[in-house]
Amino acid sequence: MIVAWEKKSRELIVALQNYYTIKDIDENKNFLKIFNALYVSEKRLTYDEIARQFFIGVNTLKRYIEKFNLLAILLSEQDNK
Repeated sequence: MIVAWEKKSRELIVALQNYYTIKDIDENKNFLKIFNALYVSEKRLTYDEIARQFFIGVNTLKRYIEKFNLLAILLSEQDNK
C-alpha cells in the first residue's frame, strides 16, 4: 500500500511541476522554483527565507502555498475518481 501511495505522490509532484513549468513560461513567474523550494527540496527553509530568496513577501508566499495545496488536492481527488 505504501509503495502505491509513494508512486501516486511522485506522479502528482511531476504533474504539478509540469504545470508550473508551463505557467512560468506563460506568466514569466517563478512558481516552479518556489514549489520545489517548498515541497521537493531536501533543504528545509523557513517561509521568510523562501520569500527573501524569490523577492516576494511572506503573505504572497502564503497565498501561493494555498494555491499550490488547492491544486494538489483537486488533482488528487480527480485521480481518485
